[in-house]
Amino acid sequence: ALLANHETAVLAMESVSYDDITAQAAIDFCLKDAVIVRSQVYALLKQMVQNAVVNDGTGETAEEANIRVIQAFFDGLGIKYHTAARPGREHRQNLVATYGSGAPRVMLGPGHVDVAPVSDEAGWTCPPFSAEISGGYVYGRGTLGMLGMVATQAVVFARVVQSRVPVIGTLVFCAVSDQENGSRDGVGYLLEDDRLRPFFSADIALGKMGGARLGAARDTSTAVCMAAADKGAMWVRIVCSGHEGHGSIPLGGDNALTLACKAAARINDYWAPTVITPEWVAYCENLELTWWRRSTLLSERWCAGAIYKLRRKNPKLAGIAHAMTRLTMSANHLHGTQKMTAVPGRAVIDVDCRLLPGQDADYALTHLKAAMGKSLVNHPGVSIEVMHVRAGSRSHVGSAAWNAVALAASQVLPGSEPIPVMMTGFTDLSSYREQGTDALGAFLFDPSETFQDIMGRYHGKNERISLRSLWCGTQFYALAVKALLEDPDA
Repeated sequence: ALLANHETAVLAMESVSYDDITAQAAIDFCLKDAVIVRSQVYALLKQMVQNAVVNDGTGETAEEANIRVIQAFFDGLGIKYHTAARPGREHRQNLVATYGSGAPRVMLGPGHVDVAPVSDEAGWTCPPFSAEISGGYVYGRGTLGMLGMVATQAVVFARVVQSRVPVIGTLVFCAVSDQENGSRDGVGYLLEDDRLRPFFSADIALGKMGGARLGAARDTSTAVCMAAADKGAMWVRIVCSGHEGHGSIPLGGDNALTLACKAAARINDYWAPTVITPEWVAYCENLELTWWRRSTLLSERWCAGAIYKLRRKNPKLAGIAHAMTRLTMSANHLHGTQKMTAVPGRAVIDVDCRLLPGQDADYALTHLKAAMGKSLVNHPGVSIEVMHVRAGSRSHVGSAAWNAVALAASQVLPGSEPIPVMMTGFTDLSSYREQGTDALGAFLFDPSETFQDIMGRYHGKNERISLRSLWCGTQFYALAVKALLEDPDA
Protein backbone atom coordinates (compact mmCIF):
# COMPACT_ATOMS: atom_id res chain seq x y z
CA ALA A 1 0.00 0.00 0.00
CA LEU A 2 2.83 2.36 0.83
CA LEU A 3 4.50 1.78 -2.52
CA ALA A 4 1.19 2.19 -4.38
CA ASN A 5 0.38 5.48 -2.64
CA HIS A 6 3.76 6.96 -3.51
CA GLU A 7 4.53 5.25 -6.81
CA THR A 8 5.72 8.40 -8.54
CA ALA A 9 7.86 9.38 -5.57
CA VAL A 10 9.32 5.86 -5.33
CA LEU A 11 10.35 6.03 -8.97
CA ALA A 12 12.04 9.38 -8.29
CA MET A 13 13.72 8.05 -5.16
CA GLU A 14 15.02 4.91 -6.81
CA SER A 15 16.41 6.82 -9.80
CA VAL A 16 19.06 8.03 -7.35
CA SER A 17 22.14 5.86 -6.80
CA TYR A 18 22.66 4.62 -3.25
CA ASP A 19 25.29 1.91 -3.82
CA ASP A 20 28.25 4.00 -2.62
CA ILE A 21 26.50 4.95 0.63
CA THR A 22 24.93 1.63 1.58
CA ALA A 23 26.34 -0.22 4.58
CA GLN A 24 25.68 -3.96 4.56
CA ALA A 25 25.89 -3.96 8.35
CA ALA A 26 22.81 -1.70 8.53
CA ILE A 27 20.91 -3.85 6.04
CA ASP A 28 21.72 -7.01 8.01
CA PHE A 29 20.83 -5.42 11.35
CA CYS A 30 17.27 -4.23 10.65
CA LEU A 31 16.96 -2.48 7.27
CA LYS A 32 16.21 -5.33 4.88
CA ASP A 33 14.00 -4.35 1.91
CA ALA A 34 15.81 -1.05 1.46
CA VAL A 35 13.34 0.26 -1.15
CA ILE A 36 10.45 -0.11 1.30
CA VAL A 37 12.50 1.47 4.12
CA ARG A 38 13.25 4.52 1.98
CA SER A 39 9.58 4.69 0.95
CA GLN A 40 8.47 4.62 4.57
CA VAL A 41 10.83 7.48 5.44
CA TYR A 42 9.59 9.59 2.54
CA ALA A 43 5.92 8.81 3.23
CA LEU A 44 6.23 9.99 6.83
CA LEU A 45 8.24 13.07 5.86
CA LYS A 46 5.81 14.05 3.11
CA GLN A 47 2.75 13.82 5.34
CA MET A 48 4.36 15.83 8.12
CA VAL A 49 5.63 18.58 5.78
CA GLN A 50 2.23 18.83 4.08
CA ASN A 51 0.50 19.23 7.44
CA ALA A 52 2.27 22.62 7.73
CA VAL A 53 2.48 22.51 11.54
CA VAL A 54 3.92 26.03 11.79
CA ASN A 55 4.82 27.27 15.25
CA ASP A 56 3.86 30.95 15.16
CA GLY A 57 4.58 31.52 18.85
CA THR A 58 0.94 31.95 19.86
CA GLY A 59 0.70 28.60 21.62
CA GLU A 60 -2.06 27.46 19.29
CA THR A 61 0.08 25.29 17.01
CA ALA A 62 -1.58 21.89 16.61
CA GLU A 63 1.35 19.47 16.58
CA GLU A 64 -1.17 16.68 17.12
CA ALA A 65 -1.52 16.53 13.31
CA ASN A 66 2.04 15.29 12.91
CA ILE A 67 1.89 13.12 16.01
CA ARG A 68 -1.11 11.40 14.40
CA VAL A 69 1.02 10.63 11.34
CA ILE A 70 3.47 8.74 13.56
CA GLN A 71 0.63 7.09 15.48
CA ALA A 72 -0.92 5.81 12.25
CA PHE A 73 2.44 4.44 11.13
CA PHE A 74 2.98 2.62 14.43
CA ASP A 75 -0.64 1.43 14.56
CA GLY A 76 -0.23 -0.21 11.16
CA LEU A 77 2.71 -2.19 12.51
CA GLY A 78 1.19 -3.03 15.89
CA ILE A 79 3.70 -0.88 17.80
CA LYS A 80 2.53 0.47 21.14
CA TYR A 81 3.19 4.03 22.27
CA HIS A 82 2.05 6.65 24.79
CA THR A 83 1.09 10.27 24.26
CA ALA A 84 1.03 13.18 26.69
CA ALA A 85 0.08 16.85 26.58
CA ARG A 86 -0.03 19.67 29.08
CA PRO A 87 -3.56 19.89 30.56
CA GLY A 88 -5.61 22.32 28.53
CA ARG A 89 -3.13 22.04 25.64
CA GLU A 90 -4.28 18.74 24.18
CA HIS A 91 -3.61 19.97 20.64
CA ARG A 92 0.11 19.92 21.51
CA GLN A 93 0.75 16.21 21.79
CA ASN A 94 4.04 14.44 22.55
CA LEU A 95 4.73 10.76 21.89
CA VAL A 96 7.04 8.10 23.35
CA ALA A 97 7.52 4.44 22.43
CA THR A 98 9.91 1.91 23.93
CA TYR A 99 11.42 -1.46 23.07
CA GLY A 100 13.28 -3.62 25.54
CA SER A 101 13.73 -2.86 29.22
CA GLY A 102 16.21 -1.62 31.77
CA ALA A 103 19.33 0.45 31.35
CA PRO A 104 20.75 2.02 29.35
CA ARG A 105 17.84 3.94 27.88
CA VAL A 106 18.93 5.04 24.41
CA MET A 107 16.66 7.60 22.78
CA LEU A 108 16.18 8.33 19.11
CA GLY A 109 15.11 11.91 19.70
CA PRO A 110 13.68 14.03 21.07
CA GLY A 111 12.57 15.01 17.60
CA HIS A 112 10.26 17.98 17.26
CA VAL A 113 7.34 17.94 14.82
CA ASP A 114 6.63 21.69 14.68
CA VAL A 115 8.31 23.83 12.03
CA ALA A 116 9.37 27.45 11.64
CA PRO A 117 7.19 29.91 9.69
CA VAL A 118 7.76 30.76 6.02
CA SER A 119 7.81 34.52 5.60
CA ASP A 120 7.86 34.58 1.80
CA GLU A 121 6.88 31.68 -0.45
CA ALA A 122 8.05 33.45 -3.59
CA GLY A 123 11.29 32.15 -5.00
CA TRP A 124 10.98 28.60 -3.72
CA THR A 125 11.85 25.95 -6.32
CA CYS A 126 8.92 23.89 -5.00
CA PRO A 127 6.11 25.08 -2.70
CA PRO A 128 7.34 25.11 0.90
CA PHE A 129 4.69 22.70 2.18
CA SER A 130 4.67 20.30 -0.75
CA ALA A 131 7.49 17.84 0.04
CA GLU A 132 8.03 17.58 -3.70
CA ILE A 133 11.08 15.74 -5.00
CA SER A 134 13.22 17.71 -7.41
CA GLY A 135 16.80 17.06 -8.43
CA GLY A 136 17.26 14.39 -5.77
CA TYR A 137 16.02 16.64 -2.93
CA VAL A 138 12.83 16.75 -0.88
CA TYR A 139 11.78 20.40 -0.63
CA GLY A 140 9.79 21.83 2.24
CA ARG A 141 9.81 23.70 5.50
CA GLY A 142 10.96 21.38 8.24
CA THR A 143 12.78 18.87 6.02
CA LEU A 144 15.97 19.85 7.86
CA GLY A 145 14.45 21.22 11.04
CA MET A 146 13.68 18.47 11.85
CA LEU A 147 11.02 16.34 10.19
CA GLY A 148 13.51 14.43 8.03
CA MET A 149 15.29 13.20 11.13
CA VAL A 150 12.02 12.35 12.90
CA ALA A 151 10.95 10.25 9.91
CA THR A 152 14.23 8.32 9.82
CA GLN A 153 14.18 7.78 13.59
CA ALA A 154 10.59 6.52 13.53
CA VAL A 155 11.34 4.05 10.75
CA VAL A 156 14.51 2.76 12.43
CA PHE A 157 12.65 2.29 15.71
CA ALA A 158 9.87 0.41 13.89
CA ARG A 159 12.39 -1.77 12.06
CA VAL A 160 14.17 -2.71 15.27
CA VAL A 161 10.86 -3.67 16.86
CA GLN A 162 9.70 -5.63 13.80
CA SER A 163 13.04 -7.43 13.52
CA ARG A 164 12.86 -8.38 17.21
CA VAL A 165 16.49 -7.47 17.65
CA PRO A 166 17.74 -8.67 21.04
CA VAL A 167 18.87 -5.63 23.03
CA ILE A 168 20.51 -4.98 26.37
CA GLY A 169 18.59 -1.98 27.64
CA THR A 170 15.74 0.10 26.25
CA LEU A 171 15.39 1.76 22.88
CA VAL A 172 13.21 4.88 23.11
CA PHE A 173 11.58 6.85 20.32
CA CYS A 174 10.39 10.33 21.27
CA ALA A 175 8.58 12.99 19.21
CA VAL A 176 7.72 16.33 20.82
CA SER A 177 5.95 19.64 20.33
CA ASP A 178 6.86 23.32 20.66
CA GLN A 179 10.63 23.24 20.15
CA GLU A 180 10.48 26.19 17.76
CA ASN A 181 9.16 28.45 20.51
CA GLY A 182 10.95 27.44 23.69
CA SER A 183 9.58 23.90 24.32
CA ARG A 184 7.21 24.90 27.12
CA ASP A 185 4.53 22.47 25.91
CA GLY A 186 7.07 19.89 24.75
CA VAL A 187 10.24 18.79 26.51
CA GLY A 188 9.82 21.53 29.11
CA TYR A 189 6.56 19.98 30.27
CA LEU A 190 7.63 16.34 29.91
CA LEU A 191 10.74 16.70 32.06
CA GLU A 192 9.21 18.94 34.73
CA ASP A 193 6.29 16.58 35.40
CA ASP A 194 7.32 13.94 37.95
CA ARG A 195 4.90 11.38 36.52
CA LEU A 196 6.01 11.77 32.90
CA ARG A 197 9.75 12.22 33.37
CA PRO A 198 10.53 8.49 33.80
CA PHE A 199 8.79 7.67 30.51
CA PHE A 200 10.48 10.43 28.52
CA SER A 201 13.92 10.21 30.15
CA ALA A 202 17.07 8.75 28.62
CA ASP A 203 20.66 7.92 29.48
CA ILE A 204 21.74 8.64 25.90
CA ALA A 205 19.89 10.79 23.38
CA LEU A 206 20.61 11.25 19.67
CA GLY A 207 18.78 14.34 18.47
CA LYS A 208 19.14 17.52 16.48
CA MET A 209 21.41 17.93 14.46
CA GLY A 210 24.80 16.97 13.07
CA GLY A 211 26.40 14.71 10.51
CA ALA A 212 27.46 16.99 7.67
CA ARG A 213 30.93 17.01 6.19
CA LEU A 214 33.01 20.01 7.05
CA GLY A 215 33.02 22.38 4.07
CA ALA A 216 36.28 23.89 2.83
CA ALA A 217 38.08 21.16 4.74
CA ARG A 218 41.69 20.18 4.38
CA ASP A 219 42.29 17.53 1.73
CA THR A 220 43.36 15.15 4.48
CA SER A 221 40.35 15.90 6.68
CA THR A 222 37.70 13.22 7.13
CA ALA A 223 35.75 15.35 9.57
CA VAL A 224 31.99 15.00 9.99
CA CYS A 225 30.41 17.57 12.30
CA MET A 226 28.45 16.24 15.26
CA ALA A 227 26.73 18.61 17.67
CA ALA A 228 28.28 18.14 21.11
CA ALA A 229 27.13 21.53 22.41
CA ASP A 230 24.22 23.93 22.08
CA LYS A 231 24.11 27.66 22.56
CA GLY A 232 21.49 28.85 24.99
CA ALA A 233 18.79 31.39 24.27
CA MET A 234 17.50 34.52 25.97
CA TRP A 235 14.58 36.36 24.41
CA VAL A 236 14.21 40.00 25.39
CA ARG A 237 11.40 42.45 24.73
CA ILE A 238 12.25 46.15 24.58
CA VAL A 239 9.23 48.43 24.87
CA CYS A 240 9.65 52.01 23.65
CA SER A 241 7.00 54.50 24.68
CA GLY A 242 6.33 58.01 23.43
CA HIS A 243 3.26 60.12 22.64
CA GLU A 244 0.85 59.52 19.79
CA GLY A 245 0.22 62.23 17.25
CA HIS A 246 -0.86 62.84 13.69
CA GLY A 247 1.69 62.05 11.00
CA SER A 248 1.14 65.42 9.35
CA ILE A 249 2.45 67.19 12.49
CA PRO A 250 5.35 64.94 13.57
CA LEU A 251 6.69 67.40 16.13
CA GLY A 252 3.35 67.21 17.89
CA GLY A 253 4.10 63.66 19.00
CA ASP A 254 6.99 61.73 20.51
CA ASN A 255 7.75 58.96 18.02
CA ALA A 256 8.35 55.65 19.81
CA LEU A 257 9.45 54.05 16.54
CA THR A 258 12.50 56.30 16.47
CA LEU A 259 13.65 54.93 19.82
CA ALA A 260 12.98 51.35 18.72
CA CYS A 261 14.94 51.75 15.49
CA LYS A 262 17.91 53.24 17.33
CA ALA A 263 17.91 50.35 19.78
CA ALA A 264 17.60 47.73 17.04
CA ALA A 265 20.42 49.24 14.97
CA ARG A 266 22.78 49.48 17.93
CA ILE A 267 22.05 45.92 19.06
CA ASN A 268 22.58 44.45 15.60
CA ASP A 269 25.86 46.34 15.15
CA TYR A 270 27.29 45.19 18.49
CA TRP A 271 29.92 42.44 18.77
CA ALA A 272 30.30 40.78 22.15
CA PRO A 273 33.78 39.66 23.28
CA THR A 274 35.36 36.65 21.60
CA VAL A 275 35.40 33.29 23.40
CA ILE A 276 37.47 30.51 21.82
CA THR A 277 35.49 27.33 22.52
CA PRO A 278 36.70 23.71 22.14
CA GLU A 279 34.20 23.25 19.33
CA TRP A 280 35.55 26.24 17.41
CA VAL A 281 39.11 24.93 17.80
CA ALA A 282 38.13 21.52 16.39
CA TYR A 283 36.26 23.19 13.55
CA CYS A 284 39.15 25.46 12.58
CA GLU A 285 41.78 22.77 12.80
CA ASN A 286 40.03 20.82 10.03
CA LEU A 287 39.51 23.76 7.64
CA GLU A 288 41.71 24.46 4.64
CA LEU A 289 43.12 27.75 5.91
CA THR A 290 46.43 29.52 5.76
CA TRP A 291 48.47 29.42 8.94
CA TRP A 292 47.84 33.13 9.45
CA ARG A 293 44.08 32.91 9.03
CA ARG A 294 43.79 29.92 11.34
CA SER A 295 45.94 31.63 13.95
CA THR A 296 43.88 34.82 13.89
CA LEU A 297 40.56 32.94 13.98
CA LEU A 298 41.77 31.08 17.07
CA SER A 299 42.99 34.21 18.85
CA GLU A 300 40.68 36.03 21.24
CA ARG A 301 42.50 39.22 20.36
CA TRP A 302 42.34 38.93 16.56
CA CYS A 303 39.31 36.71 15.90
CA ALA A 304 36.74 39.49 15.43
CA GLY A 305 38.89 41.30 12.86
CA ALA A 306 39.58 38.05 11.02
CA ILE A 307 35.85 37.29 10.82
CA TYR A 308 35.13 40.80 9.55
CA LYS A 309 37.65 40.36 6.71
CA LEU A 310 36.36 36.86 5.97
CA ARG A 311 32.85 38.19 5.30
CA ARG A 312 33.81 39.24 1.77
CA LYS A 313 35.47 35.99 0.71
CA ASN A 314 33.37 33.43 2.55
CA PRO A 315 30.23 34.91 4.14
CA LYS A 316 28.87 31.49 5.19
CA LEU A 317 32.02 30.65 7.14
CA ALA A 318 32.16 34.14 8.59
CA GLY A 319 28.61 33.78 9.90
CA ILE A 320 29.38 30.44 11.53
CA ALA A 321 32.61 31.78 13.03
CA HIS A 322 30.82 34.80 14.48
CA ALA A 323 28.08 32.68 16.04
CA MET A 324 30.41 30.01 17.46
CA THR A 325 32.74 32.44 19.23
CA ARG A 326 30.53 34.88 21.11
CA LEU A 327 27.19 35.90 22.53
CA THR A 328 25.06 37.06 19.61
CA MET A 329 22.12 39.46 19.77
CA SER A 330 19.70 40.07 16.92
CA ALA A 331 16.71 42.42 16.94
CA ASN A 332 14.34 40.40 14.78
CA HIS A 333 10.77 41.53 15.38
CA LEU A 334 9.21 45.02 15.45
CA HIS A 335 5.57 45.47 16.34
CA GLY A 336 3.18 47.86 18.04
CA THR A 337 2.84 50.52 15.34
CA GLN A 338 -0.61 50.77 13.77
CA LYS A 339 -0.97 53.01 10.72
CA MET A 340 0.95 55.19 8.31
CA THR A 341 -0.74 58.46 9.26
CA ALA A 342 -0.17 58.19 13.02
CA VAL A 343 2.96 58.93 15.04
CA PRO A 344 3.25 55.77 17.16
CA GLY A 345 3.19 56.12 20.92
CA ARG A 346 4.43 52.57 21.42
CA ALA A 347 6.87 50.33 19.55
CA VAL A 348 8.20 46.96 20.65
CA ILE A 349 11.26 45.08 19.46
CA ASP A 350 11.99 41.45 20.28
CA VAL A 351 15.66 40.51 20.54
CA ASP A 352 17.03 37.00 20.13
CA CYS A 353 20.17 36.51 22.25
CA ARG A 354 22.21 33.30 21.91
CA LEU A 355 24.51 32.43 24.80
CA LEU A 356 27.59 30.22 24.80
CA PRO A 357 27.71 27.43 27.41
CA GLY A 358 28.65 29.02 30.73
CA GLN A 359 27.14 32.43 29.90
CA ASP A 360 24.04 33.48 31.83
CA ALA A 361 21.27 36.06 31.69
CA ASP A 362 23.27 38.63 33.65
CA TYR A 363 26.11 38.38 31.13
CA ALA A 364 23.74 38.79 28.20
CA LEU A 365 21.87 41.72 29.78
CA THR A 366 25.15 43.49 30.51
CA HIS A 367 26.10 43.34 26.86
CA LEU A 368 22.60 44.16 25.64
CA LYS A 369 22.68 47.36 27.69
CA ALA A 370 26.21 48.13 26.51
CA ALA A 371 25.00 47.79 22.93
CA MET A 372 22.02 50.09 23.47
CA GLY A 373 24.06 52.72 25.29
CA LYS A 374 23.23 54.69 28.43
CA SER A 375 21.07 57.21 26.57
CA LEU A 376 18.57 54.48 25.63
CA VAL A 377 18.90 52.26 28.69
CA ASN A 378 18.20 55.23 30.99
CA HIS A 379 15.51 56.75 28.76
CA PRO A 380 12.22 57.03 30.70
CA GLY A 381 10.32 55.66 27.71
CA VAL A 382 12.40 52.49 27.36
CA SER A 383 11.88 49.28 29.33
CA ILE A 384 13.65 45.91 29.02
CA GLU A 385 11.92 42.63 29.86
CA VAL A 386 13.48 39.16 29.74
CA MET A 387 10.87 36.82 28.26
CA HIS A 388 12.73 33.50 28.24
CA VAL A 389 16.11 32.11 29.29
CA ARG A 390 17.61 28.77 28.43
CA ALA A 391 21.23 27.96 29.24
CA GLY A 392 23.71 26.55 26.77
CA SER A 393 25.06 23.04 27.30
CA ARG A 394 27.88 20.69 26.34
CA SER A 395 28.35 16.90 26.24
CA HIS A 396 31.54 14.93 26.82
CA VAL A 397 33.50 13.89 23.74
CA GLY A 398 34.77 10.32 24.13
CA SER A 399 31.68 8.95 25.88
CA ALA A 400 29.85 5.76 24.92
CA ALA A 401 27.45 7.80 22.82
CA TRP A 402 30.29 9.58 21.02
CA ASN A 403 32.09 6.31 20.30
CA ALA A 404 28.89 4.72 18.94
CA VAL A 405 28.26 7.72 16.70
CA ALA A 406 31.83 7.55 15.43
CA LEU A 407 31.53 3.84 14.64
CA ALA A 408 28.15 4.22 12.91
CA ALA A 409 29.37 7.11 10.76
CA SER A 410 32.50 5.23 9.70
CA GLN A 411 30.45 2.17 8.71
CA VAL A 412 28.20 4.19 6.39
CA LEU A 413 30.91 6.53 5.11
CA PRO A 414 34.23 4.68 5.56
CA GLY A 415 37.03 6.84 6.87
CA SER A 416 34.79 9.55 8.32
CA GLU A 417 35.57 10.83 11.80
CA PRO A 418 33.25 13.00 13.91
CA ILE A 419 34.40 16.33 15.30
CA PRO A 420 32.47 18.24 17.99
CA VAL A 421 30.67 21.39 16.86
CA MET A 422 28.32 23.76 18.59
CA MET A 423 24.75 24.27 17.45
CA THR A 424 24.27 28.02 17.21
CA GLY A 425 20.57 27.60 17.97
CA PHE A 426 19.29 25.80 21.06
CA THR A 427 17.78 22.34 20.84
CA ASP A 428 15.85 20.17 23.25
CA LEU A 429 19.06 18.29 23.97
CA SER A 430 20.04 21.06 26.39
CA SER A 431 17.14 20.11 28.65
CA TYR A 432 18.22 16.49 28.54
CA ARG A 433 21.82 17.39 29.38
CA GLU A 434 20.48 19.19 32.46
CA GLN A 435 18.99 15.83 33.50
CA GLY A 436 22.37 14.12 33.13
CA THR A 437 21.73 12.64 29.69
CA ASP A 438 24.65 12.06 27.35
CA ALA A 439 23.07 13.96 24.45
CA LEU A 440 24.45 14.47 20.96
CA GLY A 441 23.07 16.19 17.89
CA ALA A 442 23.71 13.31 15.53
CA PHE A 443 22.65 12.45 11.99
CA LEU A 444 24.56 11.63 8.81
CA PHE A 445 24.22 13.57 5.57
CA ASP A 446 25.38 12.56 2.13
CA PRO A 447 29.09 13.47 1.79
CA SER A 448 28.27 16.05 -0.90
CA GLU A 449 26.43 18.09 1.77
CA THR A 450 28.61 20.39 3.86
CA PHE A 451 27.93 21.84 7.27
CA GLN A 452 27.92 25.34 5.78
CA ASP A 453 25.39 24.25 3.11
CA ILE A 454 23.07 22.69 5.68
CA MET A 455 23.17 25.66 8.05
CA GLY A 456 22.60 28.01 5.10
CA ARG A 457 19.37 26.21 4.14
CA TYR A 458 18.12 25.61 7.67
CA HIS A 459 14.90 27.64 8.24
CA GLY A 460 15.68 29.35 4.92
CA LYS A 461 14.26 29.67 1.44
CA ASN A 462 14.36 26.34 -0.44
CA GLU A 463 14.94 24.34 2.73
CA ARG A 464 15.50 20.80 1.53
CA ILE A 465 17.14 17.48 2.31
CA SER A 466 18.59 15.08 -0.22
CA LEU A 467 17.25 11.57 -0.72
CA ARG A 468 20.78 10.25 -0.27
CA SER A 469 21.02 12.05 3.07
CA LEU A 470 17.77 10.47 4.25
CA TRP A 471 19.25 7.06 3.44
CA CYS A 472 22.58 7.87 5.09
CA GLY A 473 20.76 9.08 8.20
CA THR A 474 18.49 6.03 8.38
CA GLN A 475 21.45 3.65 8.26
CA PHE A 476 23.40 5.78 10.70
CA TYR A 477 20.68 5.60 13.35
CA ALA A 478 20.31 1.85 12.85
CA LEU A 479 24.04 1.30 13.32
CA ALA A 480 24.21 3.62 16.33
CA VAL A 481 21.44 1.57 17.97
CA LYS A 482 23.34 -1.59 17.09
CA ALA A 483 26.53 -0.25 18.67
CA LEU A 484 24.78 0.87 21.85
CA LEU A 485 22.16 -1.82 22.48
CA GLU A 486 22.71 -5.02 20.50
CA ASP A 487 23.12 -8.03 22.76
CA PRO A 488 26.43 -9.62 21.71
CA ASP A 489 25.50 -12.94 23.30
CA ALA A 490 22.17 -13.35 21.54
